[in-house]
Order: sequence, then C-alpha cells, then structure tokens
Amino acid sequence: TKVQRVKFLIFESSAGDSIQLRSTLIRLFSSFGKEIASSTVVLATKVDKLDEEEREQRLQQLQAVASEQGLPPPIAWQNKKLTPELEALQVESLREALDKLPNCRIQAFVDFDQQVQAKARQLCDAQPPRYLSVPAQVAEQYTVQVPQKYNETEEYMDYETGYESYDDIEYHSVRDDIEYSWDAPVPFFWSLR
Repeated sequence: TKVQRVKFLIFESSAGDSIQLRSTLIRLFSSFGKEIASSTVVLATKVDKLDEEEREQRLQQLQAVASEQGLPPPIAWQNKKLTPELEALQVESLREALDKLPNCRIQAFVDFDQQVQAKARQLCDAQPPRYLSVPAQVAEQYTVQVPQKYNETEEYMDYETGYESYDDIEYHSVRDDIEYSWDAPVPFFWSLR
C-alpha cells in the first residue's frame, strides 16, 4: 500500500536545560511547509525527572510555543516508574491525541517541494552571470619563417653505402673462460665526386 496521508510526532525532552521546540519546528516547517502544523503533536518526554513545580512550568512553556505555532497542547510522557496501568493510560492518551489530528496529504509535500524548486530556479535565473578572470602564463611553441639566401654553386658530395667482405680466416689466441665475438661484413663509406 502506498501512504497517502501522514501525521507528525515531535519529541521534546523536558529534562533539558533549554527548550528546543522552536528550532525543531523551524526545521520541520522549512522541510515540509507550515501546513503540517495542524497534523503535528508534541510529546514532552522525561517529565518524571522534574519536581512538580518545574514540571508545570516546563509544560506551560511548551504549551506557549506550541500554541503560537498552531499546534495542539503537548502531551506529558513519563519514562520511568510506570505501572502497567499507567503505561496503558499514557499510550491511550497519545493515541487519542493522534486520532484528533487531521491527516496531512503526501501530495502537499510534493506541491511544496515543487514550489521550493521553482523559487530556487527563479532566484538562480535572476542572478547575473559571474566570471572569474585568472591570469595565466602558457608556454607557446611557434615557427618563424626566416628568408634564407642560397648560393647557386654549392658543392655537395653523394655518399653511397657499401659492404666489404673478408674470406680469410683469422686466428687469435683466446682464453677458454672468456667469449669473444665480432660481426662481419664491416660497412664502409667512400666518396664520389
């Protein structure tokens, strides 16, 4: 089955030194759009770590942030020292709160994403083109034609390659432990005029 509708659950630790709910909501709304506020509930965790006065004060602060952002009141969630009956009651109250929330359509995310991409494209297209000039030294190879004067009566010589072969056997005294070799025929050059 393909998911068509969703709800959001935000966890806020009551035992922390500061309230992070505003920054969490900013990131959530920037990712999915402000329309999801009506489909979001805040779960205030670790309320059992506070004494009664701190607990009420923290829940009031979370309630103020939730109401200014259009969210339903936060749900207090106890983490430790729960009897099975209290745990069942806590889970049931969370289910009831989630059932009261309207569902958010997945298509709304697709529409929001398309709007964000269209705005990004518009902003990008509105920017003037930017160029970066970088001076560079490049080694260049080139040929310069230099006029040359030729003497019409230059002397020249043709060379011809020839080979001379020897039929005589040459004897050399050779040590047994050293190898000697030589190649024949031996080339030589003679000049012709």
